[in-house]
Amino acid sequence: MKYRSYKEKIKRKARRLRKKGYSFGEISSQMGIPKGTVANWTRDIILTNEQKDRLKKKSQSILEKGHHKMKELAKQRRKLYYKEGQKIAKENWSDLMIIGTTLYQSEGTTSSDHRIEFSNSDPKLIEIFLRFLLDVLKIDKNSIKIHLHLHSYHEIEKMISYWSIILNIPKNQFTKPYIKKHGSRGIGRSYNGVCKLRIDSTKELYILKGMTKYIIENI
Repeated sequence: MKYRSYKEKIKRKARRLRKKGYSFGEISSQMGIPKGTVANWTRDIILTNEQKDRLKKKSQSILEKGHHKMKELAKQRRKLYYKEGQKIAKENWSDLMIIGTTLYQSEGTTSSDHRIEFSNSDPKLIEIFLRFLLDVLKIDKNSIKIHLHLHSYHEIEKMISYWSIILNIPKNQFTKPYIKKHGSRGIGRSYNGVCKLRIDSTKELYILKGMTKYIIENI
């Protein structure tokens, strides 16, 4: 009987708070009871429009603060990765590092903030940059995606096979190619399209950015 009386007392208090416009979470935190229990006890209580507006504004404020905090944490992580890249460049300076960072600076998508992208039509340059990714940045080869930029006169499967063999990367790592419409006069050319290497990694990108910055300033 005492437990039932105590429970009813707690329930009444929870309902009073709900009638005052408190959210389930606020009541749960204040009284130390599960949010689900609060909801079961008070879900029949209809809040006024004013109370609903207060809870909505508070929820938006919490989301905005959380979003801001996440952005700041991401910013701090990028700074750490950038410094790591500079440290790697300082301690492991090599010809391949110089070539790779120079290629990235001239042919890479330097405006991205979450992925490494490098495009070229020259298989040799693509091979060199791939070796840089694997040997210097230590990127997992399985994480590399290949995107081809072709013309309508190209045989798609043939081109995928061509680049797959050159790079020694399986076809399942190739994305759907972009096809540019082109007249028949292009047929017969030795041009094999543009190959783009893509690695979706903020960490590796900022390590590369830091490495590139250090090389440029100290070469």
